[in-house]
Amino acid sequence: MEEAFGAPLDWQRLDNRRASRIRYVLANGGLRDRDRWPEIQDAMIEAMVALEKALQPEIKRLKRVL
Repeated sequence: MEEAFGAPLDWQRLDNRRASRIRYVLANGGLRDRDRWPEIQDAMIEAMVALEKALQPEIKRLKRVL
């Protein structure tokens, strides 16, 4: 999955819940960097698109077996 995404992901198993969390942290800024918000938003969009593409084959596989 990380190879398909193109970067390391933070996998957080939430044992007491029905869900888990997959997280990617952008290293190029944050909420306080207002001047860089357009650049940060572009990076966020690129990461979301890449994650969706990386997850899609596994989601399709799970739909077939469940």
